[in-house]
Amino acid sequence: MNQIIEYNQENRGPLRDVRVLDFTMLLPGPLCTMYLGDFGADVVKVEHPIAIDNTRKMGPYFSQNKNINTYYYLLNRNKKSIAINYKRKEGVEILKKLLPKFDIIVEGFRPGMMEEIGLGYEEVKKINPKIIYCSISGFGKDSPYKDFAGHDANYLALSGILDLIGDEKPILPAVQIADILGGTMSALTGILTALYYREKTGEGQYIDISITDSVMQVATLSIGDFIAEQKPPTRNKTYLSGLIPNYQIYECRDNRYVVLAALEGQFFQVFLKQIQREDLLKLTIEGKYEEVKQELANYFKSKTFEDLEPIFKNPNACLFPILSLKETFENPHFLERGTIIQIHDQELGIIKIPGSPFKFSNTPISYRLPPPKLGEHTEDFLKALNYSENELLELEKKRIIARTKES
Repeated sequence: MNQIIEYNQENRGPLRDVRVLDFTMLLPGPLCTMYLGDFGADVVKVEHPIAIDNTRKMGPYFSQNKNINTYYYLLNRNKKSIAINYKRKEGVEILKKLLPKFDIIVEGFRPGMMEEIGLGYEEVKKINPKIIYCSISGFGKDSPYKDFAGHDANYLALSGILDLIGDEKPILPAVQIADILGGTMSALTGILTALYYREKTGEGQYIDISITDSVMQVATLSIGDFIAEQKPPTRNKTYLSGLIPNYQIYECRDNRYVVLAALEGQFFQVFLKQIQREDLLKLTIEGKYEEVKQELANYFKSKTFEDLEPIFKNPNACLFPILSLKETFENPHFLERGTIIQIHDQELGIIKIPGSPFKFSNTPISYRLPPPKLGEHTEDFLKALNYSENELLELEKKRIIARTKES
């Protein structure tokens, strides 16, 4: 990865004519709208001047610039920012004037909040009948839990997934499974589907995304076990979570770990042939899983990563080293595919960050804008609505808008 990418205003993405009004914070909404921006959509992030997106302040900051938060940066490229107090009538009136210019609204508040301020789907539809309006919430607008606060672990708990992770007791994943797989990807799929439908019919629609509903699909195979046996799978004892020796994590001599995921018999045979232990296949077929796991554990405990390099390179052995994030950022898979990119930021210099996972042959992803400062584009949008400078100053004085250039 030698190429250094420059932020470039040229818009070549497949959604180049689509405009998105983004009322989301934290996860998963900002990642969804960032992907829409990567696809070429013009995304405008709406923030309250005071109750800002918490990722601007939570988590670590770049060492090159202590005013720029890494969490916020990784979730908000290809967006503009307007800071408008949507909890005040004057702020809502400004936003209503903007609505006809947009194709999509994405919001991530608790169900009912947008209705309370006068920007719910039914109200917005009166102004812009073709609007695609996506609500992302923990439980959905008609759930008995709709008024409950929640976060990733809550959604995993309710969906049954948390009970499947761990050994003697459930453990918390180190990553946001529900928010991203359940929220971001489901919302993105729903929005793009609705956009396609609108292209065919001219009709907008409302999309109600429940993160809990969506993430439950991650447990599809375990749900299959449950349906077949009419009892919950034993934690860490399903085929894909610790029961069989050919789908397992093993420790090496140098205190590193590998994962063997030779689920199909032919791949397990390849692996066993590599280590000259083809005799273990018969024991596995006989169901002597613990015996085989112990034999493999002993084998791996006698080897270092360097010893295992020939097996790592075998395309059919399904044995991979478990990498640290540092190693992942240097791995040729991610570098050659552009999943890890080097980008030149005017304030940070050249930084290495995750790029878009989406690859298009004719309409490549475009990196046009660094994450915006709070209210960086408020003035541009309001002057386009014919607000005078005196009116903007009055709105600022009343804390209806902010034009701050600070992060």
